[in-house]
Amino acid sequence: MAKTNDDIEDQNTEDETLWIQQKTTDEIIQAQKSDEILGKLYQMKTESKDKPKWGDIAIQNPIIKRYWSQWDRIVFENGVLNRQWLDTITNVTVNQLLVPSCWTKDILQLLHDNPTSGHLGIHKTVARVRRRFYWVDFKTDILKWIQQCTMCTSRNSLREGPRVK
Repeated sequence: MAKTNDDIEDQNTEDETLWIQQKTTDEIIQAQKSDEILGKLYQMKTESKDKPKWGDIAIQNPIIKRYWSQWDRIVFENGVLNRQWLDTITNVTVNQLLVPSCWTKDILQLLHDNPTSGHLGIHKTVARVRRRFYWVDFKTDILKWIQQCTMCTSRNSLREGPRVK
């Protein structure tokens, strides 16, 4: 029997949970601190609860500026940087792990390429990532990832076929 979208979503949630559980809190913290961008953010958040002045941020990397604009939504949970996001559909606030750049590929593979993921489209992949994870420009990264996915591009080219006149 073919898997339904609900079956895929349930399996995906299990996969996300398993992926996170395979990482210790110390591994996550170390990966965040070692990341060029998240390391700076981690340092700023530990040095002061107050949002840094724009003058101190203006000279920084544009990605740091994007995190700075969300300063109050970025919180520590057990020493790990998270972003609080309000899911407007469920009206529930979710803590999203701030993902070091070294792990974004793993997450995209898990939530799109993995056989249990179903190679679903951009919107569903964005929703999957958004449930647990965040990094600046994750939507753009997902779009590029799916555009480069050979399975998706071959399936989409078959669907399009020749136009009827």
